[in-house]
Amino acid sequence: MIYTEQHISKSYANQENQQKNEKDIEQLIARNIIRRRKKLGLTQKQLADRLNTQQSVMSRIETGNHNLTIANLKGIAQVLETDLSSLVAKETGLTHKRYKLVKR
Repeated sequence: MIYTEQHISKSYANQENQQKNEKDIEQLIARNIIRRRKKLGLTQKQLADRLNTQQSVMSRIETGNHNLTIANLKGIAQVLETDLSSLVAKETGLTHKRYKLVKR
């Protein structure tokens, strides 16, 4: 198969869009963690202690600069007394749009 410049450009554009979407989801999760932590009146340090991790890790999580596994998210949700879906939900007024978690 011969790849033209147009094919290559389209491929790069798709990769960039996927990376942007992943970053958007990471930022959404980070905002939801912060929102829930503050609602419970917890500091980053207190949350980190309950998760048996360091405050610097919580800082990276809350800025979207830490790769989270589903197991990490489940643990955070448990400590924040919420469910996993609320951490990946996009708040739209009084409702939430839920991102479907898919296994890759």
